[in-house]
Amino acid sequence: MTGIRKTLLATLLCLLFIAPARAGSSGAAQPSTQAPAASIGDFSGTYTFLRKGEDLQLNVQNGKLDGYVSRFEEDDPDPTAMMQHFIEKSSLAGDEVRFTTEKIHGVWFEFKGKVRRGDGKTPADEGFYVLEGTVTRYETGADKKATAKSREVQFRSLPSDFGLTVSGRKDPRKNIRH
Repeated sequence: MTGIRKTLLATLLCLLFIAPARAGSSGAAQPSTQAPAASIGDFSGTYTFLRKGEDLQLNVQNGKLDGYVSRFEEDDPDPTAMMQHFIEKSSLAGDEVRFTTEKIHGVWFEFKGKVRRGDGKTPADEGFYVLEGTVTRYETGADKKATAKSREVQFRSLPSDFGLTVSGRKDPRKNIRH
């Protein structure tokens, strides 16, 4: 029985000390600001989007992601007309975030990237969380063919009280189209 205990102890020590040291010796430096989503916590909130005045609302609940993109409609004569693209498909795995929005007027978005802690000190600061990755804007033309334009982005979280009234409810937006 003593031999079995020694073997188990040696195996345990090997797993605790040698395996992590070996995994860390790959030569690839890990940025200190990145952490898995589980240690980041609930990153629900409002984020910047592609243009000033546009935003991304994310809600994380029970390991599931939903939300919407609010954006200006390019072809509308009213420059304040907003459209909301709700998230149709999404996935969360560690710090990996993916989502695809619904199609409105032949336009939809896809995001693939990671969430990390940003430089904001508290959730009340802009940039407390950052979504980094690639956003792709798809558009279906008159010929019914979809074109795609991708770009690397960093969407910064807005202060946690962004868009809230004194009652704590989100201000209703005017001119939003679904």
